[in-house]
Amino acid sequence: MPKNPMGMMRGTLGKQLSSGRASQRRLAPRESQHTNFTNNSGETLVPGDVVIIDLANDTSVVLTDPGDTLRVPLVVMAGAVDGDIVKCYTPGYNIVVVTCDAAAISRGDALVASGTQRQATPSGAPALLTTLGVAVTEKAGGAAGHVSVLLLSR
Repeated sequence: MPKNPMGMMRGTLGKQLSSGRASQRRLAPRESQHTNFTNNSGETLVPGDVVIIDLANDTSVVLTDPGDTLRVPLVVMAGAVDGDIVKCYTPGYNIVVVTCDAAAISRGDALVASGTQRQATPSGAPALLTTLGVAVTEKAGGAAGHVSVLLLSR
């Protein structure tokens, strides 16, 4: 059995073997992780809005741009008015609800920032850095709607 750097034997998930004795690790509930950005969108952002990194200002986000959907997308956790601090979920940590455009979405679809501001859309072959996450719920096409998304770490 392989050893980790601390010299402990690795066992099955949720257990560590030390001195031949199994001990159960307790996983404490964690509060949602977030990163603070400045809202430079010109509008009030609300939880679930999809935003992208602002290329013109440090540590800032803006609304998605129909002409530029290749930037790293983020999901707003706690909204704010323009110019204030907005909290965005830290990728790889949460399942969140986002608004998606009119495209049909199936569970397992990779989602990226849509050309429609504040929304996500499915993509058949997204680049890792532009992928928001993976849909864990689905919605029919024809109208905008909400889906739950597992945010991917980058």
